[in-house]
Amino acid sequence: TAAAAIQARSQNMPVTIVGGLTNFAANDSVDQSGLVVAKDSSISGFRDLEGKTVAISGLKSVSEAVISAAVEKSGGAAN
Repeated sequence: TAAAAIQARSQNMPVTIVGGLTNFAANDSVDQSGLVVAKDSSISGFRDLEGKTVAISGLKSVSEAVISAAVEKSGGAAN
């Protein structure tokens, strides 16, 4: 969240915001997630997040589960 990024920066932690995750379903039978990144990003899919540091709203949160599942579903290893 923006608040978490501001708090991290106030503690002199390096923060780079590259995009956001959207999670929505058009209907109950379709699970759709998307990752928004900068136009010139080397990330073109969830598998590209393998080995990367990804900010989430909280440990063991829905965000962590969704991103981990998306990385694994695309053939990557979530750690």
